[in-house]
Amino acid sequence: GIVIRMLSQKEKATITRKYQKRMKSACQNLLAKRYGVDEMDPYWQKVEERYDQILDEAPDIGGEANSMSHNFYEVAWIIALYDVVGRNLTTEEINTVIHDVMEDGLHTLRKIPGKFLMERKFVRNLIIKSLDKYQKKLEPHLHNDWHNTWGMEVQHDIDDGIHFVLRGCPIKDYCEKHEMMEILPHFCNMDHQMIQALQLYLIRSKTCSNGDETCEYTIVTNDNALVEKNPIIIKEDGLILTKSM
Repeated sequence: GIVIRMLSQKEKATITRKYQKRMKSACQNLLAKRYGVDEMDPYWQKVEERYDQILDEAPDIGGEANSMSHNFYEVAWIIALYDVVGRNLTTEEINTVIHDVMEDGLHTLRKIPGKFLMERKFVRNLIIKSLDKYQKKLEPHLHNDWHNTWGMEVQHDIDDGIHFVLRGCPIKDYCEKHEMMEILPHFCNMDHQMIQALQLYLIRSKTCSNGDETCEYTIVTNDNALVEKNPIIIKEDGLILTKSM
């Protein structure tokens, strides 16, 4: 059978250190609110232990060599937290943790003139080229030593935006396997927040947390004609999607 390659201890330590920096205060804020500052430490220790287990349970998706892998290694902290608090986080609590995690990054993204850049054909082509390059880099690893990492399929069918499809999602695989699909929409919604911070618009009518085969991304400026034709809807489980009119 196929040998499932796991992360080496060294790589695991690097990943843990790297993403813990960003995730620690957000997780600890929640634990402090819930259990009190004095009682927080043992719970945080449990979160660290759980994170370590998650890295052991999940197949290797390329570690540091795969630029998409950080998506999983970051939210794995929130998954660990979710497990430690008995999987009963309110929507508000999850949103607060995600807000705490994303705040600095979103602040940085807001400084980038997304609309200005997207309107420059030269820049747009550079971005598409880099996505193409990533797609090529992925091909030998897909369903191989990087398992079911996000497979990228760049679509060259739009003149004034960027369009690509992701097939396969390690976060969804993990949530499905461990019966916690209810938390997945909150992770998917992070993409919308990032694109909005860039003053751009994400058209996404399909995502695997909605039961689709793929996650589709069309990124355009806010004044693009496609925006009106694809308004945002929020599903009952909190998932943000766009609906084509």
